[in-house]
This record gives sequence, C-alpha cells and structure tokens, in this order.
Amino acid sequence: MPTQQTSRAAKKSKLKWNYRLRLQAADQSYPEQLHEMMRDPHPGVRRVVAQRIDLDRLPEMMLDEDYAVRWEVAKRISPDRLHEMMRDKNLLVRRAVADRADPSHLPEMMRDYEVEIRCVVAQRIDPSRLPEMMDDTHWEVRCETAHRISIDRLPEMLTDNDSLVRRVVAQRIEIAWLPKMMKDENWPVRWEVASRIESRFLVGMLVVETHPTVVKYLQNRIRSQ
Repeated sequence: MPTQQTSRAAKKSKLKWNYRLRLQAADQSYPEQLHEMMRDPHPGVRRVVAQRIDLDRLPEMMLDEDYAVRWEVAKRISPDRLHEMMRDKNLLVRRAVADRADPSHLPEMMRDYEVEIRCVVAQRIDPSRLPEMMDDTHWEVRCETAHRISIDRLPEMLTDNDSLVRRVVAQRIEIAWLPKMMKDENWPVRWEVASRIESRFLVGMLVVETHPTVVKYLQNRIRSQ
C-alpha cells in the first residue's frame, strides 16, 4: 500500500509530466490553435504561447499575471497597442515597450521612475520634446538629452551639475558659446573647449589653465597656427 509521501511524489511527477506535454504542445501546435492555451496554469507554457500565437490574439495576454509572459507580449504586439502597456509594473516589460513604441507615444514615459526607461525615451523621443527632459534628476538621462537636443537649446545646459553632461555640451554647442566654458571646474570639459574654441581665445585660455593635459593641447594648437 503506497504511503502518503509516495502518493505526493507520484502526483508531483504526474504534474511535471503534464507540464512537459503542454509545453511541447505549445511549441508544436499551429499558432491559430494556441488560443486554447492562453490561460494555461503554468507561466512557462503561456510564455511559449505568447511567443507564437497570432498577433491579433496577443492583446488578450497583456494583463497576464506573470511578467515574463507580458514581456513576450510587449516584444511582439502591434506598435499601435504598445501604449496600453506603458504603465506595466515590471521594468523589463516597460523597457520592451520603450524600445518599440511609436515616438509620438513616448512622452507618456518621460517621467518613468526607472532611469533606464527614461534613457531609452531620451534616445528615441522626437527631439522637439527633449527640452522637457533637460531637468531630469539623473545625469545619464540629461546626457542622452544633450546628445540629441537641438543645438540652439544647449546653452541652457552648459552649467549642468554633472561634468559628463557638460562635456557633451562642449562637444556640440555653437563655438560662440565656448568662451563661457573656458573655466569649467572639470578638466576634460576644458579639454573639449580647447579642441573647438576659436584661435583668438587660445592664449587667454592658456594663461589661466592649470591641468597639464589641457596646457599641452593648447600649446600644440597655438604652435600649429
């Protein structure tokens, strides 16, 4: 007579076997047949379904309780439905949305609480909306903003709190603004200024420069004139 422990082990083995059969079915069935498995009790099966089911049925899985299933949905669903997943509670899901969503919908994600998402938004959003991200609390987002924002808006970022952001500004800003950055506290920023500033400012910049790398660069530029 089987013990209770033996019965539990047999039941567990049967469930595991059933899962494998369902997983195999999800992987091998025709996509149009998979709608019958969209509510399978195991998320592993539902994830395979989300990878293979016809696109017109995918929206029915947008609210699946398992984030990995929703992630698969976000990677495949039609772009015109992606905005419905922008507030998903999982970072990976929102990242997939930010990577694929139409740029016109991205302003809805500009204030996402994850830096990674806001960086993707800054990389993809229409440049006309970038001024709204200049005051982001994280330097990486402001750096991405500085890389793409219209040049005529860069003067508003030349005193940014982070030197990496100011360095990008120094690389892109109109040359006429560079004298205002000659005395930046960060020497790599000053090096960028020295590489682009008009020749008539080189001697004046050299007089006050203290970092040897920048000094040497300025001297080489002056000698080569």
